[in-house]
Order: sequence, then C-alpha cells, then structure tokens
Amino acid sequence: MSKYLVIGGNGIIGHFVTRRLVAQGHRPVVMSRAADPALIRDIRDKCDLVAGDVTDPAVTDHVVRAHGITHLAHLGAVLPSAAEEDPALGIRINVEGVANILSASVKNKVSRVILASSKGAYGRPPGRHAGPEYLPMPEDIRPYPFTVYGIAKVAAEQLGTWYMKKHGIEVASLRFATTVGPGKISRHGGHFSRSSLIVESAMAGKLLTVDEGGDSRSDTIYNDDAARGIVSALQATTLKYDLYNIGTGSGITLKEYAAAAMRAFPGSKIVIGDGEDRSGAQNFVMDISRAKENFGFTADPSPDHIVKSYVDTMKLLGLKPEV
Repeated sequence: MSKYLVIGGNGIIGHFVTRRLVAQGHRPVVMSRAADPALIRDIRDKCDLVAGDVTDPAVTDHVVRAHGITHLAHLGAVLPSAAEEDPALGIRINVEGVANILSASVKNKVSRVILASSKGAYGRPPGRHAGPEYLPMPEDIRPYPFTVYGIAKVAAEQLGTWYMKKHGIEVASLRFATTVGPGKISRHGGHFSRSSLIVESAMAGKLLTVDEGGDSRSDTIYNDDAARGIVSALQATTLKYDLYNIGTGSGITLKEYAAAAMRAFPGSKIVIGDGEDRSGAQNFVMDISRAKENFGFTADPSPDHIVKSYVDTMKLLGLKPEV
C-alpha cells in the first residue's frame, strides 16, 4: 500500500491534502517545522504529525526512511513577503530544502514526488495573455519571475526535472493559480489575501473598501480544489509532463468575487474600485489542459463556489473572521 508524506500537510492548502488522503483510508505522515495541529485537529489521530526542517538533510532522510514513504507531496515554503525581506532564507528553504527532499527520495526509492510551485514562476503575463484578452497561459511560456519567491520556485522546478533525468525518480511541479482559503490573512497579508479579506469582512459584517483593481481578471481556485489537484497528480497512473498548471482555466474579478460574498451575507458591504490592479498582484488565466488530459483535473471557477467552500471550511474548523 502507498505511504504518503505531506510536507506542510498542516498548512492552509496542505491540510486539505491530508484530509483527502485520510478520507481515502490512508494514514499520511505530516511534516512541518512547527508541527502545529490547529488545522488538522479533528483528524489528528488519523495521521502522524512530525516536526522537521527540510534544510536539514539528515532529518528529511530519516522521516522518509523511517516511515517507508512511497509518495511525497512538498508544500512547505517561505512565503513571498518573507522571501523578499530575507532572500537567503527564501533560497535556503525553497531551493536547498527541495534538493534535500529530492535527494532523500532518490536514496529511499520514493516512487513519486509532487512539488508545489506557483504562478509566481511566470512573472508578468506577456502580450495577449495579459488583460484585456487574458488568453490562458500554457506551461511552456518562458518564465520571467520578478520576486525571490518566483525565482526560487523556478529553480525548484528545474531541480525536480534534473533529479528525474539524472536519477529516474518521477517528479512533477504544480503551478497554482491564485489560491483562496482560511488562514491566508494572518500568514500572507497584503494583496495576497484580498480574496480572504472580502469573504471574512462579509462574514463579520464589516465594510471593506478596495480602492482599485476591480476590473482585472485572475484565475482563482479554492484551496481544497488545489489540494485535489495535488492528490490527483500523486495518484495518477502516469505523469506525462514535469510541469502542470493547477487552476480553473478562467478568470474572475474582485468585483465578481465581492458580489458573491455579499450574496452569501446579505447586508454586508464590499466596495471595489474600478480599473486595473496596480497592487503588484499577478492577474492572468492559466491553461489547465495538461492536468485535465493527464489526470482529469478540473475545478469550479464560480465565485459562489469559492465563497461557499470558504465559509464551510471556517465552520468545520471553528474559525472566526480575522478582520
């Protein structure tokens, strides 16, 4: 039987991966630096939670070997804002850490490794892939990342491909669209958490005003749908590519998202300004043809689905709005 290790499996996307594996009858190993059980407390007895730092190769090797890991999903990372403030830390964890994971996987004969990447790897969308056309971005567009986080993600992707070619281990990187879910406000902040601010402000009945950017479109996916993409890639019969986009294949605007939040919470008021987004966020749509064709992945693009899923998760975890 397959044995799964989910690094970062107690995080804001990772806990959904852990939940999906538990629901299938697996007992996944969840590794993180803090080993905080908060987001998986209701399934804590159905997984093995261990503390470990991916920058320590001995620890990574021990966890993989001791638990007989056959399949590994890596979601641990230094977040974008922290990587910008401390590039050395961002590279050490987001690149060197990946090398340690891949080395341990080769040494211990792990069958498949899935690396969580990001749309940040692309940089700015070129030509007609930007607004107002928003033609979906395919994986073979050359990346031009403009942040330390994006640079590290591209490096990690290429490391995965190198290990696959050099050592024969099966590795694939998944570039996620804009992800939405509880926990992002406190962990990310800034323009990275605007979608969360919209939902949680509506839940709390607090006025939220975003001055501009309401007409820009961004491929937006709920965290549990992204997790389903990870599990699908982990369990696919074969992987035809080393890189996949995981999104919805369409874009929504902040105005559309705010309207969905206000429908869910009548009486709430979210005001989104007109025009293009100049916050620094990357607004584009992702081509998900590879994921759809290889392992049948699709995701509901509707803002109403995202808002409902968000609220359902808040209730499940007993969370209160962070606004």
